[in-house]
Formats: sequence, structure tokens, C-alpha cells
Amino acid sequence: MGQFLWRFKLQCARNIMAGVQYLHHQNVIYYNLSSIAVLIDPGASYSIKLVDSGYSKLAKANETLTLGTGGCRWSAPECHSDIFAFGVLLSELETHQVSFCEFEHDTVAQKKIANGCLPSFTSSCPTWYIEPARKCLDFGPLKRPTISYIILP
Repeated sequence: MGQFLWRFKLQCARNIMAGVQYLHHQNVIYYNLSSIAVLIDPGASYSIKLVDSGYSKLAKANETLTLGTGGCRWSAPECHSDIFAFGVLLSELETHQVSFCEFEHDTVAQKKIANGCLPSFTSSCPTWYIEPARKCLDFGPLKRPTISYIILP
């Protein structure tokens, strides 16, 4: 398969951000952001398609655009969050592994997250990549950035 270079990882991350941002601007909560719901076309500047949006819905006035009901491995401890899930996706883009792949069941992974365990990054991962990911993975939902304020180089 070859080396998945940083410039391609960043392009994928930016394209995923653009897709989520577009949905949020349309008042759509994605609810199911995960690596299994992102299709990447390497032949078209690593364009992406967000799929499996059966859980998506229009945001109500009393909901935030980060609430959702996606897969447990990509879920924030307090609820399901597009922003938290994006932080998990950044980990997966960097490590080339599904987060918490060592656990057979999603519910075990969710319990680990609820107990403070976060997805890992390799020791060679640059800080300019880890820092925005860690902000997305903050356990305080109000401390997480909105998709519009996540800064990747």
C-alpha cells in the first residue's frame, strides 16, 4: 500500500473537517462520525464522502451540534460528539489503526473512554498534529473547539 504521507493525512483531515463543517452549517448533526463512515478517494486529492448518516438529523434549538449517537469507539464519555469523534479520527489517521482495536467489543472501548482512556498517537507524531487532536478529545464538552476553530497546518 505504501507510505501514507503527512501531506495526505492532513488533506484527508481537512476534507473530513470541511464535510462536518458543511453539515453543521446546514444545522445537521452527523451523529455517526467514525473511520468506518468516511470514504477516501485517493485519486481525487483525497476527497472524502461521509456515509452511513442514518442517524443524522436537523439540530433542534436545545441541542448542540456536537451531540450524536455514533459508534462507541468514537464517542465522548458524556454523549456522542462529532468533535470528539474527529479527534479519534485524527488518531486513526496517524496510527493507521482503529482506536481501541485491542478490545473486541465497542462497549468495552466506551467504558475505557469513560474511565479517562484516550486514543493513542505514535511517539513520532508531530506536536502540531497532536495538540488540535487533544483539544477535540477534551473530556469537557465546552472546552472542545467547534469544527470551524480546529486549526491544522
